[in-house]
Amino acid sequence: MRLFIVREIRESTGFSQERFAGLFHISVGTLRNWEQGLRRPDGPEHVVAAVHSAAQVID
Repeated sequence: MRLFIVREIRESTGFSQERFAGLFHISVGTLRNWEQGLRRPDGPEHVVAAVHSAAQVID
């Protein structure tokens, strides 16, 4: 997984970090760490859930 894919997904929705983090019940700090490549989401299931939820919101 590329490090900045979470940022790309969030930016494609047009959401702020605050709104995007709120959708996934994570802190903005956690989201920033993911976007900056300092941390990775806890396992592939979290990433899949995040992408699926983002797609639902976009539709």
